[in-house]
Amino acid sequence: MHTQDWVFYGRLKRHLVQIKHQPYGGNILVCLNGTTLFDETLLMSVEQKSYSFFVDGELCVIEIHKKGKNDYKYHFIAPEFSTSTQGQAKKRQDLREKLFIGGGVTMALIGLLFFIRMLHNSDALSYNLEESGFLTTAYVTHISIPATNRTTDSAVVRYQFIANGERILAKQNAAIHQKRAVVPPHLIPINFSDEFEVLFAGNAPEANRIFFDKPSERQLLSYHLAARDSCENNTLFATMSPKKRLQFCDCLAQKFYQTYGIVGLARLLYQNSSVQQHPLYNVQTFKSFYPNAVTQIDEWCKAVVE
Repeated sequence: MHTQDWVFYGRLKRHLVQIKHQPYGGNILVCLNGTTLFDETLLMSVEQKSYSFFVDGELCVIEIHKKGKNDYKYHFIAPEFSTSTQGQAKKRQDLREKLFIGGGVTMALIGLLFFIRMLHNSDALSYNLEESGFLTTAYVTHISIPATNRTTDSAVVRYQFIANGERILAKQNAAIHQKRAVVPPHLIPINFSDEFEVLFAGNAPEANRIFFDKPSERQLLSYHLAARDSCENNTLFATMSPKKRLQFCDCLAQKFYQTYGIVGLARLLYQNSSVQQHPLYNVQTFKSFYPNAVTQIDEWCKAVVE
């Protein structure tokens, strides 16, 4: 099987792009951070094929060119690095590392490799994920809440994700509010099958960290719909017809997220909750916040449904 890898310096992190091609069977796999994007069969008669996908909002293309009977060339077409300053910094950092290694400091390099190896054996999380990790999506498989009710207790959230074609199982502690695992500071509950971004070491994915404050697109849609439903049940908007209220609340959820992020959706989600149910975002805080603090959003969404 022909395999070729590239690293794309994205807006958030480095991303591992791979193509795996079996010329005889024609099977093609295009993967991003270990997750399969394309799984197709390429006929022997096809001379050229391209696969397009977005990474951190930027278009990337893999092109396949047939040069002979079983000879293929693979090209990854993308910006040299993301237009973001983070992507540029990572590119420059990797270049400095390559120049350093090429400088001939053999003894120092051997010592460094020995030290890294020692750290790897003692603790997989010694990998500097912030500098060299890859992002993919993980989903929650199990949540354990301790029977005790101490303020120091933590929930244990187990999750899994795919990296380098293998399923990785991991766990991480999470905060507890009213006997449920939640995401600080907005206290949105973590539920079974919820999806979040996970950062992992490319050569040792068992070294990873899940970000409960960075939901996947599917999870974000779930938050959006829940916030919209809560908005529809608010008596502040009872004078609208059901159809207009649905459109108005959908607009509010979209604008709140664009302006305030996840916290904006939390404000909508808990707008009907009591102070005891949610100390940060509740019916009282919402009435003081809306519409005074969001006059433009209110006017915009009302114009949408007119």
